[in-house]
Parts: sequence; C-alpha cells; structure tokens
Amino acid sequence: MATQIDEVAKVYARSLFELARELGGNPGVAAMGAELREVCAIVRADRSALELFRSPIVDPGQRSASLTRIFKGRVTDTLLNFILVLNRKGRLAQLLSIEDAYDAMEQEAFGRIEVDVFTVSGSIDAATQATLVDDLTRSLGKQPV
Repeated sequence: MATQIDEVAKVYARSLFELARELGGNPGVAAMGAELREVCAIVRADRSALELFRSPIVDPGQRSASLTRIFKGRVTDTLLNFILVLNRKGRLAQLLSIEDAYDAMEQEAFGRIEVDVFTVSGSIDAATQATLVDDLTRSLGKQPV
C-alpha cells in the first residue's frame, strides 16, 4: 500500500466506500474492496491494461467503450459505473491510488491494521505468531492482518 494517498484519491475512494456500504453494509464494503483489488491486480500485471488506464492519447469515449467490453459481466455494475465515471472525469490514471485509499478505509472500518513481520529465518512458528497477534491487538487496539 502507498505511504501517501492524495486527496483526490481519498475523495473517490470515500464515494465508492459509502456506496458499497449503502448497498451491502460491511459485507458489501468487503466485496467491493476485493473486486477493486482484482481489477487493480490486472492493471498492474498487464502493461497494455495499464496503458489503457493511463494514456492521455486514448480518446475517453473509445476508452469507455473498451472498458465496458472488458469489464461488463465480469465486475458488478457498481464498480463498472465507478470506473466509467473516473474515465469521464479524467481520473482513471488514479485508480491504483484510489484502491490504496479504499483499502485504508476498509481496514479502519473493520478495526484491522496491516502488519509485516520480518524474521532472520524468513518464517515464524504458529505459537510465536499467535503471541505476536495477541500482543499487537492489545497494544494497537486493532486486529493485525
């Protein structure tokens, strides 16, 4: 996750988050987050998808048609419409930052915090992990994931 998320990304992420919560409560928020992560994983993994999302050369109307062809029936109408709005507003290049902002909101709403643990051996046994989770939960007041 990015260390700094720009304010525009936060605004769009908040809109999607609130819409997901309105439509499906906490399960809707989690489902939308998972779907958004999947779309962003595709964008990160495929250079041509990244170019489609970021290139100022591609006509927004043509890009909307391409996005609809690519995602219609593969993502919820809510997420597809959100992506199309980003395209119309010239903000599609910020989708990855929006995903970071959405993830931060989701973690906060569910009382979770992302934790990375590094060990010399590269692994940690179950008992040590359980102790670490308990200690972090107690000290941070959030569930480490």
